[in-house]
Amino acid sequence: MTPNRWNDIQKNIQELTGKEFGVRSLKERIQLLVDKFRQKVEHDEYKSGIEEEVTEMDDLHEIILLIDEVLNQKKTKSSSYQRGLEKREQAMENITKEGNQIGPLFGVGPNLLEPPEEDKEYIQVIIEDEQDMQTEMQSVNKENNFVRPIEPETPRISIGIGRGNGRRVANRGRSGGSTPSRLKRTGIKQTSMKFLETKNERWFETRRRELDLEERRFEFDKEERRRNLAINEARLDLEQKRFEAELNIFNNQNKLMNNQQKLMEMAFQNLKNKHE
Repeated sequence: MTPNRWNDIQKNIQELTGKEFGVRSLKERIQLLVDKFRQKVEHDEYKSGIEEEVTEMDDLHEIILLIDEVLNQKKTKSSSYQRGLEKREQAMENITKEGNQIGPLFGVGPNLLEPPEEDKEYIQVIIEDEQDMQTEMQSVNKENNFVRPIEPETPRISIGIGRGNGRRVANRGRSGGSTPSRLKRTGIKQTSMKFLETKNERWFETRRRELDLEERRFEFDKEERRRNLAINEARLDLEQKRFEAELNIFNNQNKLMNNQQKLMEMAFQNLKNKHE
């Protein structure tokens, strides 16, 4: 159905109902009505016992519905993946921002996710050693998979006096090829241990600085509370003194008024005596 036909349907429904509907809502509503009608027809046919006739149009309609469902799932997955990437980028930006703020306080780099400069060489050595071990293991697996021809055994020659020297030479011949790998593994262990020791030392140093900062903050809060307490006590003393001064003023004014009243009564009594 062309867009112009949908516009005509929208106008006709608006004239009939007096309500405004969007083209998208009309499409969804009509699709819902068609699906409900088809389900009702299928249900009635199933109850009546009539065998359903499946035509090519029905098959095409089912295929179109499946295609729409798959496309909607792909869109949902892509949108979810995009939202996940955005959240991850936002989290990385927040971590970098916090590292720029907290890092200088503890003497580390601005980015807390990056190791210090003196530890990068140890990490690089560990990565290179692991890559060499993986390459060596792959070559060993290839050699084990390769079928070699059977060679005749050659007698072992022992040089030296006594049986002990011959046994030592034979053992050395058997295990000589694994010595470099063993040394490499030992070097990897030593490098890893050194890296872990350095990491632990830096962690303990960071924790010590954090505890020092907490102790200083506690002392500062304690001093601030002491000052506030002294200020409050001084303010209460001033308020008490002011209240006492106002009370004294009020008492003096009351005494003065009483004295004035007595004087007026005495003067009035004298005038009264004179007239009599």
